[in-house]
Amino acid sequence: MEISPLNRYYLQKIIRQKSGLIIKAQGARINLTLNEFPTDSDLTNSLPMAKISELELLISWHQKLADNGTIYADKLSEIERNIFTILGLGFDGFIYVSLLNKLSLTACKYLGNKMVASYWKASQPNESGLDSFEVNSSGEIIFKGAQNTKITLEQKQKIQLWIEQFIARCNRIIRNFDQTILSDNFTNFSFKNSALF
Repeated sequence: MEISPLNRYYLQKIIRQKSGLIIKAQGARINLTLNEFPTDSDLTNSLPMAKISELELLISWHQKLADNGTIYADKLSEIERNIFTILGLGFDGFIYVSLLNKLSLTACKYLGNKMVASYWKASQPNESGLDSFEVNSSGEIIFKGAQNTKITLEQKQKIQLWIEQFIARCNRIIRNFDQTILSDNFTNFSFKNSALF
């Protein structure tokens, strides 16, 4: 049994939407998207028939609830988590470290290492579940997780919030810092050859 072509398309759409980060900071919108995606057949080839049926049902529910705007946002998030779990998808923690460090390097040019380190620490959401990410005194972010540690969707959203709060702090000192980030090649930042799945 295979997933229907329409559901395969919809599944790819969900993965693309949930794989990237959209950072909003004082009017700037920084799109950080993944460059490579698995093919439809790669996603479902090894799934047993029962899991494919469950996946079809989850996709159907997602489509129906998505038509109602943000009313069912929590339920949609739960369905997306279930879809990603069935597919065994996760986000490699080291991918996010490279992004955070690129942002850190840009900020260090203007603010210095100590201030950047302080801003990262102050911006990290409390009880965030981001314990694997450590900021050292030079503003570098180190991922303490194992090589194949995957980041959950919730952690990804917290990383997104962490970046937004960091940019907001930098904007207090450097006017239009968010625009500086945009001009420093962050628009459509791609993670090439990543170990996403």
